[in-house]
Amino acid sequence: QKAFKMANVEMQEGLISAQKADEVPERDELDEEEALLLSQKSDDRMALFNRLKDHHHGHHIEQSDIDQMLGYESLDYVVVENELYLKEKIKQTENEKRLNTFMKWLFIVLGGILTGATAFILFLCVTGMYYVRLGITGDIIQDSGSLGLGYLYAGGLTVGFVALSSYVCTYFQPVAAGSGISEVKAYLNGVSLPNVLTFKTLIIKIGGVVFAYTGGLCIGKEGPVIQSGAIIALLLCYLWPKFRWDHHKRDFVSCGAAAGVAAAFGAPSGSVLFVLEEAATYWSGSLLWAVMLSAFLSTLTFNILKSSFNGNPLNINSPGLITYGEQEEDPYLLWEVFLFAGVGVIGGLLGGLFNHVNEIITRIRKKLVHPYPFRKWLECVIIAAITVTVFYWIPHAVGRCRTNEGIDDTEDLVRYDCEEGYHNGLASLAFTKVDAAIKNYFHSPELYGYADLLIYFGCMFVLVLLTYGISVPSGLFEPTILVGCSYGRFIGEICYLYVDSRIKPGTFALVGAASFVGGVTRITITLVIMFVEITNNLDYLLPMMITALGAKFVGDAFNISIYDIHIELKNIPFVEAAPNAHYELLKAEDIMAHPVVSFNVTENAKTVFDVLRRTSHNGFPVVTDKGKMEGLILKNQLCELLKRKIFVGDLVGAPVKYSDFTPSIESIPF
Repeated sequence: QKAFKMANVEMQEGLISAQKADEVPERDELDEEEALLLSQKSDDRMALFNRLKDHHHGHHIEQSDIDQMLGYESLDYVVVENELYLKEKIKQTENEKRLNTFMKWLFIVLGGILTGATAFILFLCVTGMYYVRLGITGDIIQDSGSLGLGYLYAGGLTVGFVALSSYVCTYFQPVAAGSGISEVKAYLNGVSLPNVLTFKTLIIKIGGVVFAYTGGLCIGKEGPVIQSGAIIALLLCYLWPKFRWDHHKRDFVSCGAAAGVAAAFGAPSGSVLFVLEEAATYWSGSLLWAVMLSAFLSTLTFNILKSSFNGNPLNINSPGLITYGEQEEDPYLLWEVFLFAGVGVIGGLLGGLFNHVNEIITRIRKKLVHPYPFRKWLECVIIAAITVTVFYWIPHAVGRCRTNEGIDDTEDLVRYDCEEGYHNGLASLAFTKVDAAIKNYFHSPELYGYADLLIYFGCMFVLVLLTYGISVPSGLFEPTILVGCSYGRFIGEICYLYVDSRIKPGTFALVGAASFVGGVTRITITLVIMFVEITNNLDYLLPMMITALGAKFVGDAFNISIYDIHIELKNIPFVEAAPNAHYELLKAEDIMAHPVVSFNVTENAKTVFDVLRRTSHNGFPVVTDKGKMEGLILKNQLCELLKRKIFVGDLVGAPVKYSDFTPSIESIPF
């Protein structure tokens, strides 16, 4: 599997020459017919490799990238059904089978509950620290009448929070940076990523996103919750020896990822579809039930805890970290679906542009920033300072004060530099909690105005571009929703004023959000169901479908999803479910590593040790003296045989059993 991944990437870049691919065993001589066939084969394959190189989407790969990929190991998702395995299956009693089944569902239940509780802890921390930054800043401005004093407090707190988050992430656990969705997706694909799913990563991920998010960076908190759910599920596997095998851990990680999505969005159905559409490479009917149960329990746990915190333990109406309120009845007219399709096209164009520019920025980071920890930390501090400066002073420079008269809910309106009874429109977007700003986009009957919407859209688009990929734990859903809401609401207000006064700008804000999220991530079915669950209104099913499909089709014409781009940029040897159409002419010999390293049925211990030391293969074919393949033996199995000194004809040490190859509790990823 690892050889397939490496060769697949290498051929995409045209790095495997036709001459190397056509190596054949040396002979004393070749007859004329054989020489002609080899010559034709070489020419044909050279032309094929050139075609593959020309059709690739442009990811340039260097030797250092290949070296990094060689450092990854494959996970053993396929069960090796050798004699030891079959003996153990035969000896297993019905009671043991029932116990294993019971423990499996018990851990799935615990994983969902613990993920929901973790999301609630994150909610409490974010709620409290948001007031420390935004609430006190507003009090300082109103009490002192000085914007400069408020800026010093807000700026100092923002830079301090982000500096702390980045320092811990950069110097203690660099893999905790980012959303973690790309890493979880790669793990479920079969790539073993060191330190990605460990307890240390979980702690730094949650703590880091609290400080980075409340510090005011243009990030979300959903991605880290998804990775946190995967980590919790993986840690539970080590509590029961039977579940420490890679194929069991894969299923538990799938359940944990779904639980994280469900806790973040309050969308259990959407979370199942997210794992199926975006994350999981392996899927089965039994896994569907496990993922659904984990997602349901995660949502329920978070719902109960949050409702109890709000003083209504019996009123379960707070399903997730993101709650935007129920939408109104009859949100659109039938002919508006053509406008929604146009918004989807815009989302695909902007999403493609976002992914392309972010890829360029990340490549620059890889060369100039990532090799130096101090530069990674300093970059985060600089972006934090830029973010707080932009969002603090732009409302003062170009924002307009508007009256609060006729507005029923003024809780999320920010007075800023306005007189009593007025609010600043731009400040109400930039100086409030992210979910409150999105809720205002969806529900506010007041027109924001073209200038405020375009200015906020431009600032958010650029800052999200700069922020995604820096060395802090961060998600992407909330900032992309905000960007999409901005231009969606802008289009909606234009249509309201100049096309039909029955049009609801809030509906266009929702459609715009779906279009930009879809244009960046390229998820479709998940996006539709998730937004329907968030809004609790089936009337939005049709516009969501039209918008999501339009955004994906247009975006795919330019590049791949942001998660897949970052998988490539991190040099993770990811294997797609289906090969590119241009690879259909390849044969197995074209992608296999050669010469093949194999073992005889009976092999010298020194030979085994030397091969393990000089190769990085995860498995080796076992062949007879006549060259017939008897089966496959894994590297960890060979290591265990050497460790226990199991020799043919003269057993030294205890007889080996299949359970001896089970990872020990000491290997739990702390």
